[in-house]
Amino acid sequence: MTRALNPRLLWTWLLLVVLSQLADLATTWLSLATGLREDNPIVAMTLASGHLPLYGLIKLGLVTALGLAMLSGRWEALAGARVVVAVFAAVALANLGSALGIG
Repeated sequence: MTRALNPRLLWTWLLLVVLSQLADLATTWLSLATGLREDNPIVAMTLASGHLPLYGLIKLGLVTALGLAMLSGRWEALAGARVVVAVFAAVALANLGSALGIG
């Protein structure tokens, strides 16, 4: 028998996932607006055709899928959420640094 996950913990991490994705989306847009290029080839292909809203919709789908997995109470989903937050927070910080000419 597995122990149930604390709902407050789940909602906190789900909020952090959402915020990390919004930060990545916003800093990607900022980077492109300052003349930088996207390094991720899949994202670059999506954005090159002028589909920033599609990129946002894809992110929404990924957040929704991870959120549903987390709300099912699986520890693996919570661990995945932690990885997603760490990775995309780092990406957003790198994007912001590049857009501001830092680093």
